[in-house]
Amino acid sequence: INAMVDKLAERMRANPDDPKGWLMLARSYKVLGRYAEAASAYGKAGTAVDGDPELLASYAETIAMAEGK
Repeated sequence: INAMVDKLAERMRANPDDPKGWLMLARSYKVLGRYAEAASAYGKAGTAVDGDPELLASYAETIAMAEGK
């Protein structure tokens, strides 16, 4: 699983203008407990998060978890 997530992260570095890819990476990191990386990926998803209340809530939760709350 970690190898697949790392491969996705590499793909996103090569193609940073893919909001759906960033969301997939953010969710993957969150499931793995890598909250700081998940929050960063959510931030790179841009307007895909801004217009979706469920994604905004998940992003906020991830930020809180990254800060140990």
